[in-house]
Amino acid sequence: MEDTDAKTIATALLQDTRLEMFGGSYDVWISSFALPQEVQTFDGQQILETVEDLRALYHTLSAHLSRRGITDIVRYVIAAEFRDPNVIHSTHETRLMRGNQLVDAPYATYSVLRKAATGWQVADSTYAIADNDDHSKLLVGRL
Repeated sequence: MEDTDAKTIATALLQDTRLEMFGGSYDVWISSFALPQEVQTFDGQQILETVEDLRALYHTLSAHLSRRGITDIVRYVIAAEFRDPNVIHSTHETRLMRGNQLVDAPYATYSVLRKAATGWQVADSTYAIADNDDHSKLLVGRL
């Protein structure tokens, strides 16, 4: 497969999870993530092992974004490549927006995507969030 296909798959997964964070279906959002899953930031790491772990992260994250007045998450894939037919390594940039205003400095995320019976899922992610300690800590269960 070509890496352009990997970028298309990574972009679609980013779009699906973005839409679900803003009033979409929790079930669709959760189906985008493999379990167990390791989440890392500069503040540590967290292993999400159960659907309940994902549910707690979803609700904590959506409440955090709402409190901050975030109205959109703009993400684009910087690079994506197949490591084998069922694994993609991807890097994307995230911008948290309030209307047309950028709220924090953009940050990069490196993710491993795996093909499951139900489709592609995020298996592990490392977030390089430097300007927002609360957001970084929240992702690893320290807020």
